[in-house]
Amino acid sequence: MTAKTGPLFVLGPSGSGKSSLLRAGLLPALASGAVPVPGSRTWPHVLLTPSATPLRSLATALSAVTGSSQENWPRRGPYGCGTSPRADVSPS
Repeated sequence: MTAKTGPLFVLGPSGSGKSSLLRAGLLPALASGAVPVPGSRTWPHVLLTPSATPLRSLATALSAVTGSSQENWPRRGPYGCGTSPRADVSPS
């Protein structure tokens, strides 16, 4: 089996159990080595609850995991990191 690398996101509506799934299931399984993917025991992980500025919250969390500095990241949109997905949509 060949493992592909890249981020894994758990997304869903508020209250759907995303954090519970991670805290009670996936993260302990990763930590114990129960996931049969080479290196998965040491994968970095972040539990994130978005704030009023969700992209800034994501950038802060990713900076903590990667050790990169947010000062080097683009700051163009209203959320402080990148552009808003709706920035180019004209009002109807």
